[in-house]
Amino acid sequence: MNWIDKVSQNHSIEFIMLTLFLALLGLMRQNEFVRLGLFLRAFTNSSLISQQVREEKAFNKIAIPLVILVVSVLSFFFAKTLHHFNYFSDWSFLSLFFSLSVLIIAVTALRSTIYFGLSVLFKLNYIHRAHTFHWLLNNFILALIILALNILYTFGPNMIDNTLIIAGLIMIVALYLIRSFRLFTLFLAEARIPLLYNVLYLCALEFLPPTLVVMVVWRAGLG
Repeated sequence: MNWIDKVSQNHSIEFIMLTLFLALLGLMRQNEFVRLGLFLRAFTNSSLISQQVREEKAFNKIAIPLVILVVSVLSFFFAKTLHHFNYFSDWSFLSLFFSLSVLIIAVTALRSTIYFGLSVLFKLNYIHRAHTFHWLLNNFILALIILALNILYTFGPNMIDNTLIIAGLIMIVALYLIRSFRLFTLFLAEARIPLLYNVLYLCALEFLPPTLVVMVVWRAGLG
């Protein structure tokens, strides 16, 4: 069978990377099982979100490994997706993976800096913590889903490649919209930001950055 040949050839790097992702996830579960469980349940329980945001230390301890996992898993998926659609085909998978990781970290750091500056300027410290929490929570849920798709895409039969890529892209868009909607309602309810400013915020800091990144990567891939 072709897919068995695919598994056995030229996938040592991907196997090592996916093993490291799973090992990191396993370590987090082993060492922070209770904290991680509360964190995941907060996705469907708003009262848990408020509790953990106010008790900032509740998720600070797992923040760094969560960010590492999210950035790594998403970079892996995007690298596979670009190669699947024949973008950056002259780049090695590893080079593309690290380039995308740097890009995601840079965009995330820039947005975090802007959010932090706004929170200091307008005394919205709780809103800044809530934004950080929602970013970690939604992207961790997304990373768990995309990690499974990465494994299936890398080692599964070729016939399901398109389906997995499309499913991954749909999940990324869906969870991004869910997070944006939650932040929109949070800013209206907690910060009492006027509707017009809230819409402008969403356009400028939530929708514009990923749109620009997609356009830059797409044009770079076209050469």
